[in-house]
Amino acid sequence: MTEGSSIEQVGVEAKRVLAEENKAVLSTFSKKYPDYPFGSMVPFILDEQGYPIILISRLAQHTQNILSHGNISFLVMEQQAEDAQQDARLTILGEAVLVEEGVDAIAAVYYQRFPHAEGYHTVLDFRFFRVMPSHIRWVGGFGQARWLSPSVII
Repeated sequence: MTEGSSIEQVGVEAKRVLAEENKAVLSTFSKKYPDYPFGSMVPFILDEQGYPIILISRLAQHTQNILSHGNISFLVMEQQAEDAQQDARLTILGEAVLVEEGVDAIAAVYYQRFPHAEGYHTVLDFRFFRVMPSHIRWVGGFGQARWLSPSVII
C-alpha cells in the first residue's frame, strides 16, 4: 500500500487486517491513575456489521476504566513482516459500549473463535462490549499513514 492508495484500497486492507487478526491492545483512561492511559491485550471478533467485539470481566481494570469513561483506543496490528515497521496496523478511537441485544449470537461466534472462553459470559462475570469507532488511524507500513472515516471499514 502506498501513500497514493485510494481510500477504497486502504479500506480493503484495513478490513483484511481486522478480519485476520484476533488480538488488540485496548487502551482506556485509567480510573486509578487519572492522568495516565492504561493498555491491555484483548482478544476480539467482528460482529455481522464489522464492529470489533471484546469479552471482558467486570472485575478487570480495563472494564472498570470503561465503566468510568467509555472512550478507548483499540490498536490492531498485523504480524507478518520481519520489520515490525512494515506491518499494517490500525488504531480505532471510539467508545466501548456494552452489548445488550443479540448476546447469544455474538457468544456463538466468539466461542467458535475462542473455545477456551466458552461460557465466560454466563458462568463468570464477563460481558461483551462493542467497539464503536469515531476515528481510525491507518498505517499500511513505514511512512504510509492516514486518518480514515469509520464508514471505510464498517
